[in-house]
Amino acid sequence: MGALVPIHKGRKLVEEEIFTAAAEKVRVFGVELLDIRFKRINYNESVRPKIYDRMISERRQIAERFLSEGRGEAARIRGNRVRELDRIQSEAYRQVEEIRGQADAKAAGNLRERL
Repeated sequence: MGALVPIHKGRKLVEEEIFTAAAEKVRVFGVELLDIRFKRINYNESVRPKIYDRMISERRQIAERFLSEGRGEAARIRGNRVRELDRIQSEAYRQVEEIRGQADAKAAGNLRERL
């Protein structure tokens, strides 16, 4: 038995290559191969820890991407909140000054009437 060649192709491409090779071999027996699927793939014991480490690393990268996107969205929401709060405070200050000006004008008018 020869050494196994590392696979860098992905499951679908490997299935297609095996299907093509097997279809040719069974044709001599009058059999037409229609499809193949891997039901289960077992890894060699010496390779399993590396595979699991890679799977864990990939999941961590995905989780970190979601966390990063979430942090960005949170920052956007906080920015909108601060902007809206500033707008509300500015509008409230404008209304306060307007009311204060009207009150001062009314008080000045009342004072003139008394004098």
